[in-house]
Amino acid sequence: MQYRTFVLFNLIGAFSWGVGLTLVGFLLGQIEFVAKYSEFFIIGIVLLSGVPILSELSKAGRETVRGRGKSAVPVATIPEDLRD
Repeated sequence: MQYRTFVLFNLIGAFSWGVGLTLVGFLLGQIEFVAKYSEFFIIGIVLLSGVPILSELSKAGRETVRGRGKSAVPVATIPEDLRD
């Protein structure tokens, strides 16, 4: 992709994202139910965002307990005198 095309698409995307998100927030704020319970929506989004993190941590913990945990560095690259 040419740099000029990339910059043009980047500017169009940034502008539409900024204006669009602000406009959606304004329009949703006009709905009484959404305005009244916006705190609950925000808390729900934050909690929902943490689900994949907790899922991966749980998965890694189960693999470590079963002895299948992966080393961050392959054993072959660790010098023999530094291995446990």
